[in-house]
Amino acid sequence: SKAASGVTRAVQQCMDLYAVNSVAFHPAGDHLLAGTLHSALHLYDVATFRCFLSALPADNHSAPITDARWASDGRLYASASADTIKLWDGLNSKCIRTIHTAHLGAAVNAIVFGGADKFLLSCGGDSIVRLWDVGSGRQVLQYEGARQTSRRTSCCFSHDEALVLSSD
Repeated sequence: SKAASGVTRAVQQCMDLYAVNSVAFHPAGDHLLAGTLHSALHLYDVATFRCFLSALPADNHSAPITDARWASDGRLYASASADTIKLWDGLNSKCIRTIHTAHLGAAVNAIVFGGADKFLLSCGGDSIVRLWDVGSGRQVLQYEGARQTSRRTSCCFSHDEALVLSSD
């Protein structure tokens, strides 16, 4: 529908049974990831709003999902939860790697791909921002500095990926 300003607004809603913590569109715009208070990552077909879950329940997280993001080419996506990061095949939705205790047992609050999707940046309840190699699942760097007393809730790369920014 068109608002009084002439701007077209979305009128469809996609509702989930669980409270939603994170949403991310596939780069082509045809699918939507939803990280919810459920331990299974929800993948929606945007045209039908049909929800797909992992075919292997053992691949699910053990706690609610805090964040989910697509790689820029859509061939990979990642999800974060209480203390794990999972990497998923974007074509068949199979978990291809789990990074256990990614933030020393603290919650992983946010993730973002960078470096032509070769790296994943994460921040968590341990107040440390970590850079992961997507291919190996190993930590490459950790960024420490001002320590906040609660938890880091967001992190990102600058447009040229020369800098890392996190809330503190």
